[in-house]
Amino acid sequence: VVTHDGTVWWSRPGHLKPICKFKGLEEFPFDKLSCTIEIGSWDYSANYIQPRFMDEKGFTLGGSDTSGESFSEFTIQSVDSEEHTYPPFVVMSELESWPVIFYHVSFKRAWQPYARGYIMLQIALNLVGFCCFWIPPHLGERMGLAITAMLSAVASELVVSSSLPNAAEITWFSTFSLISMFFAILVLFQSTIVIYLFHLTEKDLVPMWYKSLVRLYKGHIPSRRNRKSLGSIIQNDSLFRNEDQETNSNFDDDKEDVHIRLRRDTHLSGFGDANDFQNIDEVENNMKWRKIAISLDDISRFIFPAMFVVVMAIIF
Repeated sequence: VVTHDGTVWWSRPGHLKPICKFKGLEEFPFDKLSCTIEIGSWDYSANYIQPRFMDEKGFTLGGSDTSGESFSEFTIQSVDSEEHTYPPFVVMSELESWPVIFYHVSFKRAWQPYARGYIMLQIALNLVGFCCFWIPPHLGERMGLAITAMLSAVASELVVSSSLPNAAEITWFSTFSLISMFFAILVLFQSTIVIYLFHLTEKDLVPMWYKSLVRLYKGHIPSRRNRKSLGSIIQNDSLFRNEDQETNSNFDDDKEDVHIRLRRDTHLSGFGDANDFQNIDEVENNMKWRKIAISLDDISRFIFPAMFVVVMAIIF
């Protein structure tokens, strides 16, 4: 419709998909997104087209009992309109201004599905992962529970990240997911150390390859020249033991006594079997490492949940 003063009223129903520079996405999923939409002419300056509001606002929302939608992820919070004119610049040797209209639109996301389906579930799985500290180290279910808690954190991150753009900015949920995964990895790492110490029979934690290198460096490993003499010593020692039946009998008695002591000590320690150890020294070493492993569990039962609660309180 064209009026006598040159005003044109043009109504054309349809949907617009504008390119928006979103703000507020860093608080996902508790974010309030805002976007500014610019409407104006690209080819014609103010000498030809000047967009104006038809009323004071320049927009309408709803207007009927059936307008809007339900069960939607986003809802419009507010809409503000603004008339803006870009400063003149040289176009075909003439100074021309460029009027446009800005629409500032704010959206609010429905955060409840994310809280129910991901955040609360992940917190519950982290707390379940802390139950590993109450499971005895000799049970294989302990490691299985720790791995499950870590994989659940990874799966949650993959599912939610598919709904977000691939950007360098870090969202609130990314921070939460990294913290949750960090604690799940700590539980798995702690369980691995405890299980290793619980079954350790060595006197110290020095690796065997390092001890072998030290012995080789100090000359404790015989060279090729001495292998023949060493074989002779072993052969002579074997002949000596075959000839001395009484010594061999005493050796068998000592071996049987050691086996009885192994059964007694392993029974008192609570776990394991006498066949797991070769001598009394291994039993004593293992009992020492078991005490350390149990102490680590006792400390972790309180330290890990307390740290998790403090960190969750900070980010929330």
